[in-house]
Amino acid sequence: MRFWLRRRSKPSIKLDEGGLRIVRGARAEGFAWNEVVRIDAYKLDCYTVDCICLLFALRDGSHYEVQEDMDGFEALENEVHVQFEHIPNDWWSQVAFPAFAENRTLLWSFQQ
Repeated sequence: MRFWLRRRSKPSIKLDEGGLRIVRGARAEGFAWNEVVRIDAYKLDCYTVDCICLLFALRDGSHYEVQEDMDGFEALENEVHVQFEHIPNDWWSQVAFPAFAENRTLLWSFQQ
């Protein structure tokens, strides 16, 4: 007897001039850059490796998490520096080290 495991496709990140979309198969959801009120970076401990994440908090109270293993993450790293002022250039190392610690770091917050 054979069992076939259906592999779920990994979500990908798509950017455009207005915002970000997370694409999962035929489904896509996202937000406009001007909806973002906070960006946090942190790590998830995945036992043998860590996964660096960005969490976007929106004006309506919703949140979107993107992970470094998603297609398009590298382009997103560059785009957040374009869209949001004063994000530290060394944020990656602040989050990456020490290993296996969450190292939550505030990257950007809306100031009124």
